[in-house]
Amino acid sequence: MLLFAGDSRFGALGISVSADHYVPRYEGPCVIKFSELDDPVDTPLIEHATMTLAAMAGIRSAATGVLALPLRHRKARHALTIQRFDRAGNFRLHCLSAKTVLRAAKLPESYSALATILLRLGHPDRQNAMREELFKRMVFNILMDNTDDHERNHCVRLDFDGYYALTPAFDVVPTLKKLGYQSMAVGAQGAQSTMENALSELSEFGIKKPRAMALIAEVARVVDQWPQHFTQCGVCPEDMEQLHASIDRDALRLQRKAFC
Repeated sequence: MLLFAGDSRFGALGISVSADHYVPRYEGPCVIKFSELDDPVDTPLIEHATMTLAAMAGIRSAATGVLALPLRHRKARHALTIQRFDRAGNFRLHCLSAKTVLRAAKLPESYSALATILLRLGHPDRQNAMREELFKRMVFNILMDNTDDHERNHCVRLDFDGYYALTPAFDVVPTLKKLGYQSMAVGAQGAQSTMENALSELSEFGIKKPRAMALIAEVARVVDQWPQHFTQCGVCPEDMEQLHASIDRDALRLQRKAFC
């Protein structure tokens, strides 16, 4: 398993194909994700559309692309390509999941606790910007119904200056489950998917309320354009119907419109 994972695996442990020098088994710079056979929608294409929409909202996102696959049941299918952010040329960049750093710090699995980690481990000149971006990611996940935002889907990376930084966003896609709660705690009301909850622990993010309201508005205005953007990305009408039922249901649409 270690041999075939080689240097392409995520994390710090690798294995060499040489006993004399560290020579990992090289596999290339991209990760490719396929949909499950029972996926009701073209998930890879929708993830690409969501990630590029997040970038439009000023959220640093992993670079993605799509590869067309043969039709299945007369419906278009795609694979998602993701440019790795834990590599720099032939060098591995050490990354830690939010689950690891929060457990090491004995902090709860919440967005506000991760903001505290960024304050502790981030470069002093970049801490504020990273915590603001984390807040925007939380808001985006809520408004786009990405409730699979668990602590393994957030990471920090050790940069060459010796400080940790928030990695680009990844695995950002509507889950279509209409749960009404996130995987990570949002605020004082636990994991509830509301802007009221998102605004309840601003001190942990180092953000004043007027600034937080402006950040929410910035994200909400972009999310409000999701139908046009997804259509431009090639998402089919059948999938758009399911997405509308999730993203544009009253619980999310009314919150979004309140800030547009």
